[in-house]
Amino acid sequence: NEVIAGRAVFVAPEDRRVGVVFQQYLLFDHLDVTDNVAFGPASAGISRRAARAAAEPWLDALGLTELAHRRPATLSGGQAQRVALARALATEPALLLLDEPLAALDIAIRGELRRLLRRHLGDYAGPRLLITHDPADAFLLADRVEVLEAGRITQSGTPAEIRRRPATPYVAALAGLNLLTGRNAAGTLTLDHSALTLQTADTHTTGPVVVTIPPAAIALHPEQPHGSPRNVWSTTVAAVEPLGETTRITLEQPLPLSADVTPAAVAALDLGPGAAVWVSVKATEIAVNPA
Repeated sequence: NEVIAGRAVFVAPEDRRVGVVFQQYLLFDHLDVTDNVAFGPASAGISRRAARAAAEPWLDALGLTELAHRRPATLSGGQAQRVALARALATEPALLLLDEPLAALDIAIRGELRRLLRRHLGDYAGPRLLITHDPADAFLLADRVEVLEAGRITQSGTPAEIRRRPATPYVAALAGLNLLTGRNAAGTLTLDHSALTLQTADTHTTGPVVVTIPPAAIALHPEQPHGSPRNVWSTTVAAVEPLGETTRITLEQPLPLSADVTPAAVAALDLGPGAAVWVSVKATEIAVNPA
């Protein structure tokens, strides 16, 4: 239903102003780029010439003009994504739905297309609903995030709010953070599920707390470090996961944290499953929130 003059009015599915960008794009193979983008306006009943004219501004806006006469089979994943977005926007939708719009892209071009999508979504005045499993998409493209776990919404808020205080370990992982619980007293953090204690820079918050540590704030060393970090312990590497320009290192007990390091550091430290390392975290990098 649509709300018109305060009344809910039924609108047939084919007449609803909803633009959809599908996960696999679903472009029409028998149409070139221009006619794919013009499909929506043409379906509304205007002439083919008028529909193609309506498509031209979107071809230009998304850098598709030079591809106007190409068929989908000759396009790269990034090009097809832009065509799918242009096709959805050309209908002038009242609501835009995006189903995993970047999932089919290679990691090398995903960042570039994410920036392009962010720019054009910013210019779109209507509501946008993005469905994604990629936290980078959610936190970079969304104004508000709804996190679902096992079919239930466990946290809602702006990306900044969720990053600042994730409600569950799953949300913390989505936000790219390590989440721990315990009790803080005069800057000493006693953890709930570890014999290790940590020093925090928060000497005022007392009692049960939830703390987060960014993976990039965790430093790894081949030998015990000395100097400014106040939290140091030894552990072993559980897993190594390349993530483009960074590598995610999962650590074993006494604290199963995630650390982000450069590929060069992985090579220099010879990091692999079972490798022994020392871990250091500055007290100022541990964010403390009352539980």
